Amino acid sequence: MNSYLRTYRIKLKTLSPVHIGGGVKVGKKEYIYDKARQLVYFPNTVKLIEALKSRSLLAEYEAFILGRQGDLHRFLLENGVEYGGFSGEAISVKGVTDERFNEIHTFIKDAYGEPYIPGSSLKGAFRTVILNDMAYNERNNKSLFSLPRPNNGRYNKFDSLRANKSNEQKLLNVLGRNNNSGNAVNDIMAAFRFSDSEPVSRNALTICRKIDLSIQGNENPISTFRECIKPDVEIKFSLTVDSKLTQKTVLSDLFEIGKGGSSRFMQMLDCFNNDYFNEFERFFEEVAPFYPNMLFIGGGVGFLNKTMLLGMLEKEKRLDFTADFLTKAFRNGHHEADKKLGVSPHMLKTTMYNGNRYEIGQCLLEIEEI
Repeated sequence: MNSYLRTYRIKLKTLSPVHIGGGVKVGKKEYIYDKARQLVYFPNTVKLIEALKSRSLLAEYEAFILGRQGDLHRFLLENGVEYGGFSGEAISVKGVTDERFNEIHTFIKDAYGEPYIPGSSLKGAFRTVILNDMAYNERNNKSLFSLPRPNNGRYNKFDSLRANKSNEQKLLNVLGRNNNSGNAVNDIMAAFRFSDSEPVSRNALTICRKIDLSIQGNENPISTFRECIKPDVEIKFSLTVDSKLTQKTVLSDLFEIGKGGSSRFMQMLDCFNNDYFNEFERFFEEVAPFYPNMLFIGGGVGFLNKTMLLGMLEKEKRLDFTADFLTKAFRNGHHEADKKLGVSPHMLKTTMYNGNRYEIGQCLLEIEEI
């Protein structure tokens, strides 16, 4: 291996359910929900059709799909069809707060049907931590950052994305590979190559409901159900760092262990988590304890874990901006009271598993050089 390439082993241990969407939503006529046994099956459609054809039930199945009420489990029971060979591996939904499911957002899976976490998802989580640290160090540079501005009293999604992209480019596009500072080839994150994770056992999956929790302790169950990796599951990746690209940047030796026994990245992560806890998470009492090496990853992790606002703006300015932005971007979100509450957003993204409440997407992070 070339000497300028440094390789690391990364391990995530899920502290709460984690969801990485595969872009597939499955309706109640497409999955089998065995309520008595608290199991969900995603059947193989080809094998299901073959089983129904052998029992001369295709006409009944077509009528069920096109208009009849009910779910697939009821249809199979009413027609005396034992689900087995076509049903696929069961997923336990023990502890899910609702007895009835609607559409289920499935977890991303590889060509063999095994769940995994793409390297791009892990890279995005690392990128958020790095951006917040870099933004904090440039906080006094008033001319560096731009914030989206409302248009006719509303925040436009594309204006917001444009401002975010501009801010990120000013911090990360430092490689100087060409004269176009906005070109992605100049992004320092190109030096960090994250592998996809090793496959995760399907037994590690469950299905969780999206539940918004207010600072008053009131919950708002959302009719969104996600296939998630359960808590206490280990997930392994590898990371290759091109030290030629990083050597003349502020991200050189990012993962080298320092005198204090910790790398710069883990120090960045600890700072991010301290800010996140002290300025947001502590307002919600019914959550898991604080972990210094906690990394948020995946879908539904919440507003502050997808932006660099914690690093970019001081507390009061961030509260003013976030409350104003969310009020004008989401008219029915009731964010106009966030300033008085002292926290914005005023909802925590949670779910229930085995009777316990979790904040979605929390993992314990370990990094070891190979």
